[in-house]
Amino acid sequence: MITQIDMMATPNNDPNQDKIAPMAANFTIKLTDCVESVGIGLVSTEQAQQLVPPPFQLLNDGQPVTPLVVLAAQCNGIAVADAAARAGAYVQIGLVIAPPDGTGEINIYMLWHFTTHLLLSRHLHGVGLNTQHVPAIGYDVTVGGKAGSTSISVPTPALPALTLAGTITEPSQPISFVGNWWATADGGLLKMNSTVPEARVGEAQLMLTTRADSPLGQLIGGTTMGFAALQRFNTFVQAHTEVSLYKRQSH
Repeated sequence: MITQIDMMATPNNDPNQDKIAPMAANFTIKLTDCVESVGIGLVSTEQAQQLVPPPFQLLNDGQPVTPLVVLAAQCNGIAVADAAARAGAYVQIGLVIAPPDGTGEINIYMLWHFTTHLLLSRHLHGVGLNTQHVPAIGYDVTVGGKAGSTSISVPTPALPALTLAGTITEPSQPISFVGNWWATADGGLLKMNSTVPEARVGEAQLMLTTRADSPLGQLIGGTTMGFAALQRFNTFVQAHTEVSLYKRQSH
């Protein structure tokens, strides 16, 4: 659930990449009354390539830098499968990849996923995602008029621990969006197809902070990273994510 960057919508035309075939959807995540901070920064392609297994491919493989997405959202309602909605927060970090199935305005390979929502964590674990249940995620938003601030913290024992903080503006520009997050899973690939039918977008100036010796710190090359490609503060009333498993097919 992030704002589109046109250069990232390029289809994957590599004839040597394994094809994938959809399996039955496992469950749906329904989100209501959410705020979301998202940044896209640039990291070393050499470092990033080591974290992306086949059949996934970095979208601009061969360039010296590649986009890293950091997304943090808090919702008054997160309903998993047929369960009742409960408030919760989640943080997703990943690398932009070529579309494995040709869909989505952006496709991202998931490196880390954190959530306060126990049922969401359990369901994602059940389909093979290495998510981390972190009840102590802190999510503060202050916005009114034209300016505000946000601070999101993912504390230890989360690995990697991190903070995402900065200034934000009141969202006003309407958008709709469809994006895919991918991961490896037992027996195949996991796809999280997120659709936001209507959102409001505002500007942001965000900074990511982590330990330099953490896996994230090694990827960003230090303790902090700004977001040169895109940074936004979004609000939306509702959205949904279809979680599905895909299996690989050889040529």
